[in-house]
Amino acid sequence: MLKKLFIFILMMTVIMGNVFAQDDESEESPQKAQNRISISAGYFEFAYERVISSDFSTLFSVSYNTWFLADTLSIAAKSRWYPGGGSFFLDLGLGYSYGYDMAQEFGDAMMDVFLIMMTGGLILLNPEFEYENKKYNSNDFYRHGLLISPGFGFNVDIGKPDHFYMPIAFGADIRITKYITPLIYFRIGFSYAF
Repeated sequence: MLKKLFIFILMMTVIMGNVFAQDDESEESPQKAQNRISISAGYFEFAYERVISSDFSTLFSVSYNTWFLADTLSIAAKSRWYPGGGSFFLDLGLGYSYGYDMAQEFGDAMMDVFLIMMTGGLILLNPEFEYENKKYNSNDFYRHGLLISPGFGFNVDIGKPDHFYMPIAFGADIRITKYITPLIYFRIGFSYAF
C-alpha cells in the first residue's frame, strides 16, 4: 500500500511540475528573480534559495520538527535540481541536526525490561546495567549529529508570475548519531522571489 501511495505521489508531483512549468523561451521576458525566501509549515522551515540557472539552485534552510516521539532542529545547505527548468525539483542537503528520539530510547528501555525478566532480576546486580538505568532516569535523550536531507517537490507559481510561490515538498531528515533517526516530512508554504 505504501509503495503504491509513494508512486502515486511521485507521479502527481511530476505531472504538477509539468503543468505549472514556467516558459522562458521568449527573449522579451524580463529576467527572472534570482533570490527566494520561503517559510513553510507542516514541518516548520525558513529557507533562502539562490537560483543559479533555470535548472539549478542552492538553498540554506533552518527547520524545526516536533512529533510526539521525536523532534529535530536542523540547519542545512542544499542543492536543488529542476529537471527541464520547470517547477518540479529534487534536492539533497547536508547539515547539522539536534534533537531527541524517544522511540529509540523506549526500544532500549523495553530491551532492558526483557533482560530483567529473562535473568530473573540478576542483571540488576551488574554495575554496567545500573549505569544504563541511570541514563534512562536522567532524561538525557538529546543527540546531535550529521544531517542528510533528500527530498522532492514543486514550486507552484501563484499571483504575479515569478514573484510568489507555494512550495510543496516531501522528504526525510536523517540524523546520523549513535542511532540513525529518520524523520519524514511534508511541507507546504509561501515563498517570495526577488
